[in-house]
Amino acid sequence: MRAGYALTTGGNADLSSAPAGAPSTNRFVTMGSAPHAPGWRKDKMAREVACREAGYDCDFVIRSENDDELIEFVQEHAQSTHDAELAAADIQGIWKTV
Repeated sequence: MRAGYALTTGGNADLSSAPAGAPSTNRFVTMGSAPHAPGWRKDKMAREVACREAGYDCDFVIRSENDDELIEFVQEHAQSTHDAELAAADIQGIWKTV
Protein backbone atom coordinates (compact mmCIF):
# COMPACT_ATOMS: atom_id res chain seq x y z
CA MET A 1 0.00 0.00 0.00
CA ARG A 2 1.21 3.49 -0.74
CA ALA A 3 2.38 5.46 2.26
CA GLY A 4 -0.06 8.08 3.47
CA TYR A 5 -3.14 6.51 1.92
CA ALA A 6 -5.95 4.41 3.28
CA LEU A 7 -7.14 1.35 1.38
CA THR A 8 -10.57 0.02 2.21
CA THR A 9 -12.46 -2.86 0.68
CA GLY A 10 -16.04 -3.84 1.34
CA GLY A 11 -16.63 -7.17 3.07
CA ASN A 12 -13.88 -9.24 4.62
CA ALA A 13 -11.23 -9.17 1.91
CA ASP A 14 -7.64 -9.61 3.04
CA LEU A 15 -5.63 -8.15 0.18
CA SER A 16 -2.30 -9.02 1.79
CA SER A 17 -2.82 -12.80 1.61
CA ALA A 18 -4.15 -13.07 -1.95
CA PRO A 19 -1.60 -14.09 -4.57
CA ALA A 20 -0.89 -11.50 -7.24
CA GLY A 21 -3.40 -11.76 -10.05
CA ALA A 22 -5.83 -13.90 -8.06
CA PRO A 23 -9.49 -13.25 -8.86
CA SER A 24 -11.44 -11.50 -6.15
CA THR A 25 -15.13 -11.60 -5.38
CA ASN A 26 -14.74 -8.32 -3.53
CA ARG A 27 -14.14 -5.59 -6.06
CA PHE A 28 -15.01 -2.30 -4.40
CA VAL A 29 -11.90 -0.38 -3.49
CA THR A 30 -11.78 3.09 -1.99
CA MET A 31 -8.51 4.97 -2.17
CA GLY A 32 -8.00 8.32 -0.55
CA SER A 33 -5.80 10.45 1.59
CA ALA A 34 -6.03 9.75 5.27
CA PRO A 35 -6.72 12.82 7.46
CA HIS A 36 -3.10 12.86 8.62
CA ALA A 37 -1.60 12.48 5.13
CA PRO A 38 0.12 15.41 3.42
CA GLY A 39 -2.22 17.27 1.12
CA TRP A 40 -5.39 15.96 2.77
CA ARG A 41 -8.35 18.35 2.56
CA LYS A 42 -11.75 17.73 4.06
CA ASP A 43 -13.53 19.41 1.15
CA LYS A 44 -11.74 17.49 -1.65
CA MET A 45 -14.04 15.58 -3.99
CA ALA A 46 -13.41 11.96 -4.94
CA ARG A 47 -13.56 10.44 -8.41
CA GLU A 48 -15.03 7.02 -9.15
CA VAL A 49 -14.62 4.58 -12.03
CA ALA A 50 -16.84 1.50 -12.41
CA CYS A 51 -16.02 -1.11 -15.05
CA ARG A 52 -19.69 -1.98 -15.56
CA GLU A 53 -20.52 1.66 -16.34
CA ALA A 54 -17.64 1.68 -18.84
CA GLY A 55 -19.18 -1.25 -20.71
CA TYR A 56 -17.30 -4.18 -19.14
CA ASP A 57 -18.99 -7.20 -17.54
CA CYS A 58 -17.03 -6.59 -14.35
CA ASP A 59 -17.99 -5.43 -10.85
CA PHE A 60 -14.73 -3.56 -10.19
CA VAL A 61 -15.27 -0.06 -8.75
CA ILE A 62 -12.55 2.28 -7.51
CA ARG A 63 -12.89 5.65 -5.78
CA SER A 64 -10.07 8.05 -4.93
CA GLU A 65 -9.44 11.67 -4.01
CA ASN A 66 -6.12 11.49 -5.86
CA ASP A 67 -6.64 11.64 -9.64
CA ASP A 68 -3.16 10.37 -10.52
CA GLU A 69 -3.50 7.40 -8.18
CA LEU A 70 -6.96 6.55 -9.51
CA ILE A 71 -5.64 6.61 -13.10
CA GLU A 72 -2.74 4.35 -12.13
CA PHE A 73 -5.00 1.78 -10.42
CA VAL A 74 -7.55 1.78 -13.26
CA GLN A 75 -4.76 1.27 -15.81
CA GLU A 76 -3.34 -1.62 -13.74
CA HIS A 77 -6.80 -3.21 -13.42
CA ALA A 78 -7.61 -2.76 -17.13
CA GLN A 79 -4.31 -4.36 -18.15
CA SER A 80 -4.37 -7.28 -15.71
CA THR A 81 -8.08 -8.09 -15.87
CA HIS A 82 -9.27 -6.98 -19.31
CA ASP A 83 -5.97 -7.01 -21.27
CA ALA A 84 -6.78 -3.42 -22.25
CA GLU A 85 -4.60 -0.33 -22.46
CA LEU A 86 -6.28 2.88 -21.27
CA ALA A 87 -4.82 6.36 -21.61
CA ALA A 88 -5.32 8.87 -18.80
CA ALA A 89 -7.70 10.83 -21.06
CA ASP A 90 -9.85 7.69 -21.53
CA ILE A 91 -10.17 7.29 -17.77
CA GLN A 92 -10.94 10.99 -17.26
CA GLY A 93 -13.73 10.56 -19.79
CA ILE A 94 -15.44 7.80 -17.78
CA TRP A 95 -14.90 8.84 -14.17
CA LYS A 96 -17.56 10.60 -12.18
CA THR A 97 -17.16 12.93 -9.23
CA VAL A 98 -18.68 11.60 -6.01
